[in-house]
Amino acid sequence: MVDAFAEIRAAFLEEAAQALNDTEQCYLRLEGESDPKATLDEAFRHAHNIKGSARSVGFDSLADFTHKLESMLLKLKEGHLAVSASICNLLLRANDVMLTAIDDLRQSPTALVKAGGIDQELVDVTNQAGGAEKKKSEPVPDDYDPWAEADKAKEAERAAAAAAFAAEEEQEAAATPAAEAAPAASAHTEAAASPPPPPASDSHESSSGGHGNAGNSAASSQKVKVDESIRVSLLRLEKLMNAVGELTILESVFNQRVENLDDDTLIKEISELKKISREIQHISMSLRMLPVKPTFQKMQRIVRDTAQALGKEIKFEIRGEDTELDRTILEKLGDPLVHLIRNACDHGLEMPADRVAKGKPAAGNVKLSAQHRGSQMVIEVADDGNGLDAKKLIAKAIEKKIIKPNAVLSDNEAYNLIFEAGFSTKAQVTDLSGRGVGMDVVRTNIAAIGGEIQINTKLGQGSTFRILLPLTLAIIDGFMVRMGEERYVVPITQVSETVLIKPGQVGSAGGSSRVYELRGEPMPVLDMHRILKRAASKTDEKADFHALIVRAGNNMGYTLLVDEIMGQQQVVIKSLGEDLAGLRGVSGSTILGDGQPALILDVSELIEGHRTVSPDRGRRAARA
Repeated sequence: MVDAFAEIRAAFLEEAAQALNDTEQCYLRLEGESDPKATLDEAFRHAHNIKGSARSVGFDSLADFTHKLESMLLKLKEGHLAVSASICNLLLRANDVMLTAIDDLRQSPTALVKAGGIDQELVDVTNQAGGAEKKKSEPVPDDYDPWAEADKAKEAERAAAAAAFAAEEEQEAAATPAAEAAPAASAHTEAAASPPPPPASDSHESSSGGHGNAGNSAASSQKVKVDESIRVSLLRLEKLMNAVGELTILESVFNQRVENLDDDTLIKEISELKKISREIQHISMSLRMLPVKPTFQKMQRIVRDTAQALGKEIKFEIRGEDTELDRTILEKLGDPLVHLIRNACDHGLEMPADRVAKGKPAAGNVKLSAQHRGSQMVIEVADDGNGLDAKKLIAKAIEKKIIKPNAVLSDNEAYNLIFEAGFSTKAQVTDLSGRGVGMDVVRTNIAAIGGEIQINTKLGQGSTFRILLPLTLAIIDGFMVRMGEERYVVPITQVSETVLIKPGQVGSAGGSSRVYELRGEPMPVLDMHRILKRAASKTDEKADFHALIVRAGNNMGYTLLVDEIMGQQQVVIKSLGEDLAGLRGVSGSTILGDGQPALILDVSELIEGHRTVSPDRGRRAARA
């Protein structure tokens, strides 16, 4: 019984946390709405549900705090209290208190709400609000439910739609030709045996992807299926993914052995098994996918608080929030986004007066967007502010001794200086910036999940920071390459293309450096043997080179020479273990089809550690 009650409490905390995230969005919308009634109704409903549920599971301290918040929201709903910036600030701070309380209750069911005086502020504001005499001192009762009538109306609507659906089924059966009467009657009997589906307007997501009212649903001949959901523990999902990983490895074994089979029937059956295996894999991986919307919505609060702290006017726009990403990656995306958004608001956008003097609107714009592009997720943070000044960045880096005074850097290399530890253009340290750690965290965290970050900027017009991420960290497509007797896997997302280079196509860029020109673009040539500190294979000097064309964080192309590109293969990522954790240029390991292990390389990180001469200018960034 104790365990069952603990599960109920855990379920409440999870649902309450989601409700509070939704409530925060309500509070953020309030200031910009001319008619906030619907938003206040939603916020009040969340507060009322949390209060009642918290009381039922024994979280009385949370229920008492929520009751005070609910009383203030009721004053707002009834029009006795006007929405203002100060009111929204109080609501947001109260929401923060409740979120902290949820986290504390996860650790201890006896934890009390740490209100810090905000509960008294709620009471004071509520008592100061005007209203009808009898309502002034009347608290909101625990059983108050303003949506009861609406729920009854919705049930009536469902019943009407169900009756219309049944009538439609009868008409279809009656219209069936006599030759098909028997099978039609059988189909109608089967349909009648199960309850009719509710109208599309009442489902969160339908198979047709559309929404409409009950009348439209009843008039439509298309049968709409409800996409229902259930709660599944994360542990079970992880076990499922492990099993799918083993299935993928076994599939690689079959792929290698099927080439030696003479039995056409068995080959065909193995081919069918591969199709089913891939389908199971895709479905299993989709279970790990979550929309980026909650993470993106949290950035609205960051923009609002930063704008108020800096005295700036900022318009924030979100696009592609329904795009989905692997939960493992999504969890590690929050911190980099916070730093990028703050950087855009603080460093990127000018003060309102400065913007007006430049002929810009007083309010700056910050945009956060997400989209799938091939096998990658692309997330962009863009602003229409100052843009980056390469000369100033180089000067600041020299001042902070990040680079040597005689360093000669390209514009792209100068832009990427902002990711160096300790780099900051701020003269003074503030609560928001100046310590030189934020953007370093961005690069480190993005690299840790197999992604990269690019910068596009134009002085005086703004900057765009583009994050390229793999869609999942569980199973990836990669190129199998060979160096000597060793095999490695390079993620396909890090490879722009593969080429076969003739010996005469590789030129000299001065000294021992070599360059290859691809469609007019000169690219440094790097030998993977040298990068990995492996002995070079004894090959004919006149033989062709196999090469991978990759793009580093500055979007510059590099040519990586390998002994052989053995083909493309899906691999399951395995952790390296404690002894090899943190090994530079290696993101994991995998088991190949023949049962042998292979390392998964992070070529962007390998290149970063072996930066060579830039062929178009013949220079090297001199690092301190």
